[in-house]
Amino acid sequence: MYDVLEVLRQRNPTFVVETPFSSRLTLQASHMGGTRRPEQIFDNVVWDGVSRPTRSIVLVDDVITSGAHFKACQRMLQMELRGIAVVGVFWAKAIRID
Repeated sequence: MYDVLEVLRQRNPTFVVETPFSSRLTLQASHMGGTRRPEQIFDNVVWDGVSRPTRSIVLVDDVITSGAHFKACQRMLQMELRGIAVVGVFWAKAIRID
């Protein structure tokens, strides 16, 4: 995923690729039975910041299962960068067959 984003950055110099947060602990993936509660995920997120002011951020994730990680990260961004627009791009959607 980083390679794809790097190619986009090279083609558009205004495109910035950053990792504005990290995790305190490694949590079990939701598709393996881990938490899907945005509150628990939010408590595990550490704000590392961004390199320059911005009005919008696109969160890119490999798979959307429940949206909990996106919601937790969106909340963190909106707390840290008041008034920012946050959108999500997901490469795939998890489909469960019960």
